[in-house]
Amino acid sequence: MTRMNLKPRYRALQFSLALLVLVGLALASFLKPETEDFDRYIYEAILRSQSGQALVDVHQSVRHASARAEASSLIETPELMQHQYPFYAIRPAYIAAISVIHGAGLGYQQAIRAVSTFSYVALGVIVILGTKRIWLGLLLTMAPFSLELARRGTPDALSTATLLGACLLILNTRWRVPGVILLAASVWIRTDNVLFVLAFLTLLALHRSLDWRVTLAGCTFAVASVLGINRVAGNYGWIVLFRHSFIGGRDPVESLHYVTFNEYFGALSQGLRDGVAHSHLTIALLAGAVVIQRCGQNSLWKSALWSAILAATARFVLFPSLEDRYFAWAYLLVGVFALQQLNRATSRQFVTTN
Repeated sequence: MTRMNLKPRYRALQFSLALLVLVGLALASFLKPETEDFDRYIYEAILRSQSGQALVDVHQSVRHASARAEASSLIETPELMQHQYPFYAIRPAYIAAISVIHGAGLGYQQAIRAVSTFSYVALGVIVILGTKRIWLGLLLTMAPFSLELARRGTPDALSTATLLGACLLILNTRWRVPGVILLAASVWIRTDNVLFVLAFLTLLALHRSLDWRVTLAGCTFAVASVLGINRVAGNYGWIVLFRHSFIGGRDPVESLHYVTFNEYFGALSQGLRDGVAHSHLTIALLAGAVVIQRCGQNSLWKSALWSAILAATARFVLFPSLEDRYFAWAYLLVGVFALQQLNRATSRQFVTTN
């Protein structure tokens, strides 16, 4: 058997081993999730309510699910718990995914953990395929901000895998339209994904890499979906979300409907201080600046990276928290491009040497 025939088999073996590592990490995350994560209990409450359980029974099940839930004043009464629903019901695709897995026989919390861990494995495969570097791609997926996604009971792992997968499809000419469809549909997982959808599709159209009709269709679908999701979920709006998240208050129904200049900039400055100290943002910005310089003048990747910067900035301005889980998709986008550049540099060196 020739060396050329052995190479595909060797890569298949490497990929199988990397996939085994990903599954092992996902299983460890499933067995030991983030116990201080509060969101997972509201998602369980929503699913129990949707199944027809009485509100009092739902409250009893969720309130005593963990020490974290028992300690929270946000779900002290059944009514207070129900008033939290609109903040979370705006992720219908994520909730539907949990419901499907729960219907297969897992408990609610197990189903929530399963969505995160399955999404993490999918994310790892997407990164490896996108970089064409099996072990370096695996290391990128093992970064702390990536592993955190697998342990949390939030839509961030599923959203990150969907955004990154859609972006890589769009950057591949043959799969551009399916990529646009997947990207626009990502708002059903997290409505704030609309910021990246609008930025990326618009920049692609401006650079004549995407037909304006496709851009208009994708943006219209994404915006209309967000408006419809918010209306059906009874979303309170940005002011109530901001006050509830950064200023305080237990009951969003009784929240004040204004934010003062001092309140906003106090939250913004606190978010910057916390983010610089505890997030990977500064490293990602430095790496992003380097890889943007490596892009060609009309590069599709340049559009993707600038869109990520614009969307991340807009998100922070609207919701001044720099938790890594909100920006993991942007970090990974930078990492994938950096490894692709490494591939090109290695190939050029090989050609020059030979």
